[in-house]
Amino acid sequence: MAKFARSALPVLLLAMFALQAVMSMRLTSITFDETAHLPAGYAYWKTLDIRLNLEHPPFVKLLCAAPLLALGPEMDLSAPDYAGEEPNEWTFGARFLEQNDIERLMFWGRLPVALLGVILGIYVFCWAGKLYGNKAALLALFFYAFSPNIIAHSRLVTTDLAMSCFTTMTFYHWWRFLRKPILKRHLLFTGLSLGLALATKYLAITLIPLLALMMLIVLN
Repeated sequence: MAKFARSALPVLLLAMFALQAVMSMRLTSITFDETAHLPAGYAYWKTLDIRLNLEHPPFVKLLCAAPLLALGPEMDLSAPDYAGEEPNEWTFGARFLEQNDIERLMFWGRLPVALLGVILGIYVFCWAGKLYGNKAALLALFFYAFSPNIIAHSRLVTTDLAMSCFTTMTFYHWWRFLRKPILKRHLLFTGLSLGLALATKYLAITLIPLLALMMLIVLN
């Protein structure tokens, strides 16, 4: 019974976190950045051109816009805010959303971020468990699952939650590899996670010297 409780409680906490994020999506109005991010991601899929929203790499925008491919929203690429020499991501995004069902598009576009929030919660639980044991892992996951800041960002088409997720993944697998280099899979996952972080924010380039610093700390 105790073993079942230990395995069921993390699942329950993650389910409660996901429920809070998903159920509150329709109550959250569209934010400023989302006006550009989601339409830009959909335009990337349809045109294979990343001219919109160049201040961020395309991965999260592509990820969030992927569910929209099944919805088939209307998108006019002939207007000056896209076809002109200097496309305007903000007017293009606003026009795209106004031409379609905004609530429907935003709900489906935000779901992938909620999924990343669940993945980040799994890593919080696993890392706390490796460091301090099962009770500490459950406590860490409890605070994570009911953190207003995490819940708020896990329901928005922005890069913040995704960057937190991929950064945590990178450092976790790097830490596991440094502690036991025989576990080569953690080196592979470090590279994959770092790649996802770099494809999410240009700021992720700063993770590389931090990984080197972590290596010095762990090995010394």
